[in-house]
Amino acid sequence: MSISSPIILALLFIAGYLLKFVQGVPKDLYQKINTFIIFLPLPAITLLNIPNLTFSTEVAFPILSAWLVFALAIPFFYLWKHIFNWSMNTYACLVLVCGLGNTSFIGFPIIETMYGKENMLYAILVDQSSFVILSTVGVVWASSFGVGKIDLKQILLRLIKFPPFVVFMVALFINGESLHPIQPILHFLGSLMVPLAIFSIGMQFKLLVTDIDYKAFTTGLVYKLLLFPTVLCLLLFVLLKKEGLLYDITFIECAMPPMITASIIASKYNLNDQLGNALVTYGIPISFATIWLWSLLLNHF
Repeated sequence: MSISSPIILALLFIAGYLLKFVQGVPKDLYQKINTFIIFLPLPAITLLNIPNLTFSTEVAFPILSAWLVFALAIPFFYLWKHIFNWSMNTYACLVLVCGLGNTSFIGFPIIETMYGKENMLYAILVDQSSFVILSTVGVVWASSFGVGKIDLKQILLRLIKFPPFVVFMVALFINGESLHPIQPILHFLGSLMVPLAIFSIGMQFKLLVTDIDYKAFTTGLVYKLLLFPTVLCLLLFVLLKKEGLLYDITFIECAMPPMITASIIASKYNLNDQLGNALVTYGIPISFATIWLWSLLLNHF
């Protein structure tokens, strides 16, 4: 049985959740795991896929899709802000956290399981686009509504110090064949991405979340897991009649739950951090069901 099989992944999620109750286990263990993933498995996966990229007009779609999710979140949540009389902090939190998807820690394991490691290229494009949004527009957005100030120098440093982004930019100019001697190492490191990410998410999962606005919580998850994927599905597969792995993978990536890192930024700028944590905590397990339903729907197009 593969370590990326659904049964093994489910067991790793449960093990991660239970381990945090074991005495002596560091509370920040999941942060160390996430750091390891960011510095080794994610760059390895990028190096394995991006040098094989063939540029075309279609390749732009995975990149633009992440911007579309974020852009549409702004007017959508603004409308509901006035209907439910939310604070600006709640509105800003919803746009930031639900306008960006968990395209790597959740997206990569799911895409690899559904479509195979050899088709991770398009998922990487969506993920890198999401990170660029978070590190630029996302930080500016959070600073504008929260406590803090916009620091363009820090925004630039955040980008150039993020290993997957740096490797992504370098990989654009590398010939895939030149990496042949180290491909076994890259494959090994890349194979650690799925089990470690699921285990880390299990450690971060919380059964109980209190003191949140459930109208905002529900509206956020409906937008990210159901409404936007519905709009994208109708646009791609009904109106434009697109087909192929590029569009299928991009669609599934856009249906991912709210972004963990975005919730951390929301908390840093005091943008209703309880709501941000709840969207991630419950959005991840709920998304397993919605993504499965979307994958079934894709089979009919």
